[in-house]
Amino acid sequence: IIGRLATPNNIPFVFSIHSFLSKDAFEANRPSLYLERFTYNKRQSIISVSETVFKDYAAHINVKGRHFILNNFVKTAFFEKHFDFKMHDLSSIKLVSVGNLLEVKNYKFLLQVIKEIKDKMSVSLDIIGEGYLRNDLENFIDTHQLPVKLLGSRSDVDNLLPNYDGFIMCSLHEGFGNAPAEAMAIGLPLILNDLDVMKEMSRGNALFYKSNDTGSLSKILLELSNNKNSLFNLSEQGKTIAKKYYSQDSYFFKI
Repeated sequence: IIGRLATPNNIPFVFSIHSFLSKDAFEANRPSLYLERFTYNKRQSIISVSETVFKDYAAHINVKGRHFILNNFVKTAFFEKHFDFKMHDLSSIKLVSVGNLLEVKNYKFLLQVIKEIKDKMSVSLDIIGEGYLRNDLENFIDTHQLPVKLLGSRSDVDNLLPNYDGFIMCSLHEGFGNAPAEAMAIGLPLILNDLDVMKEMSRGNALFYKSNDTGSLSKILLELSNNKNSLFNLSEQGKTIAKKYYSQDSYFFKI
C-alpha cells in the first residue's frame, strides 16, 4: 500500500501475490480489501505464483493491468538426489508431510485419518516443520498412540525425503505448494487434497482425495499397497514435471 502511494505515475510498479489474499487478508481484515481496491490501478503489473492465486485475487479486485504467472522454483539440491521409487515391503508404508505446524496445514485432520487406519495397515508418518500447534499435536499423537513423529524444522529436507514412500498434504489453502513440488523433484508420489491449486501445481500427477473427507483419504491410503504401478508412474512423471516447470532455469527464463 505504501509503495503504491509513494510511487509516481511515470514509474512502473510491480507487485507479487504469493497466497490467497481473500483468506490471508480480505476476510480477516475487511478494510484491507477496500485499501487494495483503492490503491490498485491499471498501470501496475501483477506477478502471481499460480493461476489459482491470481483468480482468487481477480475475484475481489477488478484487474485492469498486466498480470503474469511465475511459479516458485525448487532448489537444485532436490533434483540432484538419485532416487528410484520402490516399495520393497508393501505391508509397511512410510509417509512424510512438510509444512509448519499451523492451522492452515490441517494436520489434525491428517492425524485423525492415521488414527482411523493404523489398526488396518502398517503405516507411519513423519511431519517436518515447527509451529505453535506442536503441543496440541503431540498430545493427540500420544493419546491415541499414533505412528507419527514430529521432526521439527529441518534444513536437510532434500536428504530426508528419499527415505519415504509417499508425500502427503492436507492444507486448507496454499498459494502454490513448494513442499509437494520439492517432493516431485525427488520422485515421491503425491497424495493431495483436491484443491484447484494442488491440481495446477502437480499438473494432475497425484492421488487426489476429497478435501476434509476422512473416508476419501482413508480409502486411498488403505489401497496404496495394491497400487505399486500407479505410484511408480506418479514418481517418474513427477520428476519430469518438476524438471520442466519448477527448475531454476525455467524460473529465470520466465522472468
